[in-house]
Amino acid sequence: QLQVQFTLGPTIATNPYHIPIVRTSLTRSIPSFFPGLHDEVVTGFKAKLPLSDNGRNEEYLNHTVDYTVKVVMASSIMQLFPRSFRPMLSNLFGFEKLIDRGIQYLEPLIEERRQALKEHGQDYQGKPNDMLSWLMDEANEEEASTRLLTRRMLTVNMAAIHTSSMTFSQVLFDLAAHPEYVMELRAEVEPIIEREGWTYEALIQMIKVDSFIKESQRLNAIGTIIMERVTQQPFVFSDGTIIPTGTFMSVAAQATHTNPKNYEDPHTFRPFRYAEKREQTARKVDIVSTHSDFVAFGHGVHACPGRFFAANELKLMLAHVLMEYDVKMPEGKGRPENKWYMTACVPDPEAEVLFRKRII
Repeated sequence: QLQVQFTLGPTIATNPYHIPIVRTSLTRSIPSFFPGLHDEVVTGFKAKLPLSDNGRNEEYLNHTVDYTVKVVMASSIMQLFPRSFRPMLSNLFGFEKLIDRGIQYLEPLIEERRQALKEHGQDYQGKPNDMLSWLMDEANEEEASTRLLTRRMLTVNMAAIHTSSMTFSQVLFDLAAHPEYVMELRAEVEPIIEREGWTYEALIQMIKVDSFIKESQRLNAIGTIIMERVTQQPFVFSDGTIIPTGTFMSVAAQATHTNPKNYEDPHTFRPFRYAEKREQTARKVDIVSTHSDFVAFGHGVHACPGRFFAANELKLMLAHVLMEYDVKMPEGKGRPENKWYMTACVPDPEAEVLFRKRII
């Protein structure tokens, strides 16, 4: 649906070497860079609410957001046109100019790291443990160019930004619309933070926070369909149904998540549904565990490789909000209705949530 070849670029479509990096290097490194992730969450909230200068490169951050918005918007429009028109549309949207702008920010950093590699070798002391380093380690000769590394970095950022931001917006709407659950969530978070501090280990123990986010995802998945595929050869199901070559297939996420065969009272927001389910089944039901009845992150071997990082990011943001702020909907307003663009479910971009510094 993102029309990857025409928005993100052909090398992203034909050589997705960043995916195993996200699945392995990123996931393994979550505990080690958790302090930086926490600092980013705290700084991000201060910047957006805002309280003080945060010392980040706001221009680059804004560029990654602009790039993400442009990709999502352009891909939606491209789907309305025949494939032969899409290269022209890609040029009209100016994706190569966006890459040029990204190079302005990343080239000095890339050159600095190339020089360090040249002088000190592959595993030099103080080598940054981050996505750019992993990409530079794994890139072949062609992919190691500054332009393609920049394209790859913007792609990874885009994948993280548009899904996580929409998911957390939905979580915020649910939190503000259901203040009756705040005390129970804080009762879980506060003693854990007092005991463990803001650590990776602390998040693992936040069962109700995990459940709250997953229930919000269940009712507000990013699209009505997910896991889109095109068959490369005929497939025969056990009942004899034949799927011919070239057939477009997908999983009906919304229907799956609201099927009464899968969930009791499926259209009701029950934030601790999965926390209760942990006590009733040996099956893993935390947010990163996929199943045929929960496909927000996909399912099987091709499930979202970044879901472990995303889950920690989302849990950290919700825990931070619970500890630092009181939130509510404006007077007389209920939970904002979702907006639909073709098959995509989008949180209302015009909706408001009221924040104030928490009074203890």
